Amino acid sequence: MAWLLVDSNPVASTEDFNGVLKKSVGLLGKDKYDGAAIFKRVKSVHTFGMKFPIDVAFVDKSGQVIKVYQLKPYRVVMPVLKAHIVIEAQAGAFFRWSLKQGCKIELKD
Repeated sequence: MAWLLVDSNPVASTEDFNGVLKKSVGLLGKDKYDGAAIFKRVKSVHTFGMKFPIDVAFVDKSGQVIKVYQLKPYRVVMPVLKAHIVIEAQAGAFFRWSLKQGCKIELKD
């Protein structure tokens, strides 16, 4: 398990959603989610079929958060071309973690 650090502060455990199947299913079918879901090499997300709203952060290759959204179910975000990693969490988590545009994130084992 790895930890998500926001501006060097550990805030949540992470789960990798990489590989075609895990990436395409993501958080679908879950009633809630604790922690941070990490998607690598993703430029856009949607919440079609989601049961709860989510926070979404797009992060560039240097680890800087470049866009943050809070999405209700059945929404889609236009591609963020400079994104390298996407972080998803249950809505409200980013506020608790002080994760916002401009923050520096790290993933640590």
